[in-house]
Amino acid sequence: MRGDIPIGALLAAVLITVAFAPAALTVSGSADDLSSILEYSPAEQQVEPGETVTVDVEVFAGGVTHDAGVDRVNTTLVHDPDVLTITSIEPGPWLAAGGAEVSLETDIDGSSGTAQVVQTRDASAGVTGNGSLLTVTLAVAGNADPGSYTLSYDDSIVRMTSGQYQPVFPNNGTLLVSETDTTGEDNTTGRFALGIAAVVALVVGVVVLRRVRAD
Repeated sequence: MRGDIPIGALLAAVLITVAFAPAALTVSGSADDLSSILEYSPAEQQVEPGETVTVDVEVFAGGVTHDAGVDRVNTTLVHDPDVLTITSIEPGPWLAAGGAEVSLETDIDGSSGTAQVVQTRDASAGVTGNGSLLTVTLAVAGNADPGSYTLSYDDSIVRMTSGQYQPVFPNNGTLLVSETDTTGEDNTTGRFALGIAAVVALVVGVVVLRRVRAD
């Protein structure tokens, strides 16, 4: 019958499908298993007005295809400029794994409360897994109001040695500013004031008693 497919053509089609199937699977797999997470550590920290605190930016780079690890991370750290000021940013050990040289570029803008960071690994092989990407030091304003202040991110990218980029999922951090203790440690100021008041009262009592006896 004219509608029948020759067996030779059918076998050729099957062979072509089998031959190209691994390549198709590789392409689809390379797009789903790459992702990164950025998060502050500790995620939440209690601070006081006038205090200087340090937080780490931790990174987790997910599975990789064809041994292409991470060689560059760009991110913008965001905070409240009225309460917090970034005083320094240092590279963590993660991107320098294996003894690679790492370059760090920062642009800290205190007026807008942002710090742009570019960190690049100078090596042919990239990095995977998790570790400390940055160590950030912040100063809390001495007149900071008590409350919760968010540490967040903007414009973050993670580049692979293959030239591809991983999607980045950032987790914010929190600094909890407490009220200033005006009484001093262990309420020393209050006890001292009470002691002075007691001495003054005793002196006044002695003077009054002498006057009464003199009369």
